Amino acid sequence: MKHLHQLRVRFNECDPNGHASNISYVTYLEVARIQFFTDIGHTLDPKGKNFVLATTTIDYLSQAKFNQLLTITTQIEKIGTKSFVIVNEILDAESEKPIARGKSVMVYFDFQLNQAEPLPDELRSKFTEYLAEESRV
Repeated sequence: MKHLHQLRVRFNECDPNGHASNISYVTYLEVARIQFFTDIGHTLDPKGKNFVLATTTIDYLSQAKFNQLLTITTQIEKIGTKSFVIVNEILDAESEKPIARGKSVMVYFDFQLNQAEPLPDELRSKFTEYLAEESRV
């Protein structure tokens, strides 16, 4: 299953030619991740147990432009003991043409103890519903 989130490219995210700045894509992936976590029922608590971003990469495929409606898909590629890998695709909402692909490694983290913790079974179960087909083999 894929989680979908849509957003529109805002003026302040663009260069003088109306193209979305490369750093804006990092924000788009973050917004989609937060919405994904919210939609699966995970409360983001910066003082308790939550996720930290360990690694993120983005492959830029084409340009997003001012006022363009984007669809961002979110899936889970891998679930480890204390971490998981999220894969995203940013698409033009109308044509579904790929604009960028991203991958992020997230770690479940206890901010009180300042250390990584094993993923709770409840989260692991919810993440399994969003495992990418290629990952189910």
